[in-house]
Amino acid sequence: MRSGDAGSAIGYFRDALSIDPSDARAYEGLARIYLTRGNLRDALDALGAGLRRRPDDGGLWGAYADTLLAQGDLPGAAQALRERTARTPDDVDALWARADVARRRGAWAEALACSRRILDLAATGAAVTPARAFEARAFAAALSVLAGGTDPVRGAVERCDHRSFVRNALAGCPRPAPPPEVALASPRGARPRRPVRAPR
Repeated sequence: MRSGDAGSAIGYFRDALSIDPSDARAYEGLARIYLTRGNLRDALDALGAGLRRRPDDGGLWGAYADTLLAQGDLPGAAQALRERTARTPDDVDALWARADVARRRGAWAEALACSRRILDLAATGAAVTPARAFEARAFAAALSVLAGGTDPVRGAVERCDHRSFVRNALAGCPRPAPPPEVALASPRGARPRRPVRAPR
């Protein structure tokens, strides 16, 4: 977007908000112009004002997530996308964005739940492209191995099961703590040996 065009659009959205301070699309449009120009602080300010007036609007939550992603805030973006899908549960784009962020965070169960929801919507005739349905099906098959039966939004430590080294490595789980020091048994009457640490 050229500088003059952006300035005109900013003026247009500000005028729209002066007429209707609850116009969610005007807040979103203003924020996305700022985001395109790299003005993340201004984008967050516009979205914050919009969400205070329209916390029910999924589009504002989506723009908020995009801005947080531009800042590198994956946890914040994940929470914003949960808010978005809570308000627009049948929005395939919202579910896809949430699944993508969940995969980037290693939140396998959350990504799996979103992929399965997309497939459910496709089966009921929702506007899901064949390519996206194919990817969602492939992701669901792979993620089901990683996620197992875990809760969709639990943290990394709760997803970890130290019986599965592959899942732990993929999920970024901490390594299990080494066993405590143990004392080797000594013959009766012999001088006790120093405790040794069990091999790792």
